[in-house]
Amino acid sequence: RQRRLRCHHCSANVRLPQACPACHSTRLLTNGLGTEQTEDVLRSTFGAWPIHRVDSDSMQGKGAMQALVAEVQQGAPCILLGTQMLTKGHHFPGVNLVAVIDADALLFSADFRGEERMAQLLTQVAGRSGRAGDAGQVLVQTHYPDHPLMQAMLTESYAEQARRLLQVRQEHGMPPHGRLILLRTDSPATETGEQFLGAVRQQAEPGLPPGCRLIGPLPSPLQRRANKFRNQLLAMAPDVRRAQQLARLLVHCAEQHPARQGLNWSIDIDPLDLG
Repeated sequence: RQRRLRCHHCSANVRLPQACPACHSTRLLTNGLGTEQTEDVLRSTFGAWPIHRVDSDSMQGKGAMQALVAEVQQGAPCILLGTQMLTKGHHFPGVNLVAVIDADALLFSADFRGEERMAQLLTQVAGRSGRAGDAGQVLVQTHYPDHPLMQAMLTESYAEQARRLLQVRQEHGMPPHGRLILLRTDSPATETGEQFLGAVRQQAEPGLPPGCRLIGPLPSPLQRRANKFRNQLLAMAPDVRRAQQLARLLVHCAEQHPARQGLNWSIDIDPLDLG
């Protein structure tokens, strides 16, 4: 609505272009479904009720969220629409219906923790409904209702899901049963990062500790950020001792290759985010 493009990762903020920079066509279409488009649909269908949108664009300024919570808790009928920030840390006792739109966005994640985070999020958001003693109802929109994780949400407690996911982690040597190391590059050209990580891998492979392995180099799930291309090399180790040996080896190899053409590299042990 403000006719601007804003990146929520690097805070870049520019005016919405009037024409395509490549072909100069002015026939531009906006694709995808966000909270603003969803709000428009809700207003056209439920125009008689107040709709409060809760996302990083609408909740700006000190006290914005607190003011909204105070208004909602007065008890008048309304619709709350928001991103994941709406699911945590706020008590709305009058909510009896929760709908999760496009749950598939969480179902297929590049991060091995994707299924765990989806189970956490759906458990949290389901807990918003029916807190005041009335029966609660939860609707989940998905194209894959037969997916094992979706079925698990209907039949298993979160503890049961967590135990099953831990077993899968153990079978594949992933944390917390194994150790994961992330060597990441940021560079003006994606080829620069790929070549750097490829050289590091080639040098490191002959000296890998027993039971360790390397994956990559690969583009990061978030491939570009703040005009830098991001690539990564993943390393897996079965225990802490060999993870430390592997990390020292990777750092040593990376230091042997000068970081040219604006390339930066970093190493992260058991990263919380693979993005």
